[in-house]
Amino acid sequence: DPKRFVVMTNVVPKPGAACAYTLSDTGGRLAFQGGLQYQGRVVGAGGADWGWYFWRADFGELKQAGTYTLQAALGG
Repeated sequence: DPKRFVVMTNVVPKPGAACAYTLSDTGGRLAFQGGLQYQGRVVGAGGADWGWYFWRADFGELKQAGTYTLQAALGG
């Protein structure tokens, strides 16, 4: 099945900064890692800036069932 998540933030990292995530199993071992893809920002009616930015990731390649902890990093 597809496995995806979204990160919402009110800051944008500097250009070239690493935007990545890791999934760790219950023992703290790295189970999967990948990059976050910038999806855009929320702009309200009339161009009002809501100040929110969205990042998306897909970890559908992870096939091992289990409980995982997700950690995302946007430019440190």
